[in-house]
This record gives sequence, C-alpha cells and structure tokens, in this order.
Amino acid sequence: MYRSPDRNIWRGRTDKYDGPDGARWHHVIQMLDLSRPIASAPGQKKFALLGFCSDEGVRKNFGRRGASEGPYAIRKMAANLPWHGQSSVSLFDAGDVLCPNGNLETVQKLLGQKVATLLDTGYFPVLLGGGHEIAYGHFLGAFAHCPDKKIGIINLDAHFDLRNDPHAPTSGTPFLQIANFLAQEGKPFDYMCLGIQPSGNTTALYKTAHRKKVKYLEAGTLFQLSTAEIEKVIHKFAKPLDHIYLTICLDVMDGAFAPGVSAPAVMGLAPQQVAELLRIIMGTGKVLTCDIAEMNPAFDQDNRTAKLAANLVFRIMSELKPTK
Repeated sequence: MYRSPDRNIWRGRTDKYDGPDGARWHHVIQMLDLSRPIASAPGQKKFALLGFCSDEGVRKNFGRRGASEGPYAIRKMAANLPWHGQSSVSLFDAGDVLCPNGNLETVQKLLGQKVATLLDTGYFPVLLGGGHEIAYGHFLGAFAHCPDKKIGIINLDAHFDLRNDPHAPTSGTPFLQIANFLAQEGKPFDYMCLGIQPSGNTTALYKTAHRKKVKYLEAGTLFQLSTAEIEKVIHKFAKPLDHIYLTICLDVMDGAFAPGVSAPAVMGLAPQQVAELLRIIMGTGKVLTCDIAEMNPAFDQDNRTAKLAANLVFRIMSELKPTK
C-alpha cells in the first residue's frame, strides 16, 4: 500500500529576519506523489525521501516493535534542518510504502517499484525505515533500474542480516534474499558489512557470510584502523562496481547514542565514526541510492536517535558526488 506525502508533517521554525539565508527544510521541501506519473527533470540534483512504514519483519525476527513509525520521526526532526542547497538542488517528500496487512513480500515488491520509478526519472532516493526488511525491496528497485550494471551493497550494521528462514522474510533475512535473487539472475553478490558485532551474530551467520564471500569489518577492528586504512578497504571493494546501494542500520551505533532502535547494540560505533564512514563511501562517487533502517521511536529518548538519523540524511545530501 502506498500513501501520498503529507505536507502537514513539515513544520518548524521560521527566522523571519534572515530572509532566504534562514531557510530550513520545511520551507523548501516539495511533495512528490508517486501514485501519479512523475516527470523527469534532467540536470537537477533531486533528493526524494521515501518512507517504509513497516516493522513486520522485525516482529517476525522477534525484535522490538515500533519501527513502522520511524519515517515520521525522522521527518519531524529533519523539518528544522538548515537548507544549504542551491537553485540546482531540490528536495522532495515522496510519501510512504505501508505494510498494513502483514503481507511483507508484496510490500517489498511495491517498494522496489517505487524506488525504480524514482531512479528512472532522475531522483536520488533516500529511504527512511522502518525495519531492515527495507533492504530487499530497495535492492529490487535498484536492480530493476539498471539490471546490466554491477551493484554492490555496503551495509553499516551490527548484524549480517543473512538469516536463513525458508518460511518468511524478516528483518534478519534481506541480504540472503538478495544473494539468492542475484544467483537466480546469474549475477555476483557483492556485499560488505561494516560494524559487525561478534556478540550479535551466531556461528551460523559467520559461516553464511564466509560461504557467500561477504567482506566485513567488525566494530572492534574499525576502532583500531586509521582513516587511510579504512579508505583503502572501502575503495578496493568499490573499484570493480558500477554502483553502490548504501544501507545504514542505526543499531550499528552504540545504544548510548542510538537507543531508539529495534535491537540496541553495546560497544557499537560512535556517531562521528559513522559520519566518517559515510564520507568515505559517498566519496567513491558510486552511491546510487541509500536508506536508513531500524528507527524505532517507541524506545527513543529525547528524540536522540531520530535526530541522529536526520543528521545522517543531511550528511548524505551534503556528501553526494556525481555517480561515475
């Protein structure tokens, strides 16, 4: 189910004496209704925020419910962000994909269709979750947009999300779903996961990662590496790829910084480390589309996690380089 964007969400402060220089996101954002045909606008840098209001996969994965309200919470915190864009940059709210009846497979396909529409018409999608089941549908859309290109995945996450569940997709299965889909298409599975927590992944998950030739760095390793060393690892992974799908699970950060998630981490990354990883990944010039997953306002404190998520969206837009 798709829900058109709601302009009333975008409210905030107005600094009436600062003129255009006082603009904030709620002043400049435009509504983009994906239930209608949308026109392409070549030459513009257009960002489209698309919500994924589902935590059905979290429920099936025995996580904490509440992530279906994540997109609203992120938008609310983003509304007051300062607008630093130029006339060639536009910001759109593209509404939400909902999962009202628990039919996750159908909703993931619908999400893929909406992502493909945005990419086909020249938008840079930034998806707001919602559980990490967002990843499978998101990847389907990226693949539909450019099936002949080599798309790699970089996931900032405490978990591999490579669970093998033959009965139903969950928030823990999306990357194995992607691997199986690509195998059917005769395509390679290029997946890198940064921030893995040994205490959050079973031996079976590590074995699956090794079998699928997943590249990964544990959180403890990231603490020890220099920026130059991390850049070398990421650029080596990105070099043979045409595009990167970037997905950020908020539980990659320590629970002290991001309490509002479905599965909070201990000894996770600090926000500054995630921001630096984001800078390096965006700097490859190959990021085609991205999302932020597992925002759960039911467990947030003082909107701490929602503010972090909104700040990550801000940084993604600031760091975006033209795709190569």
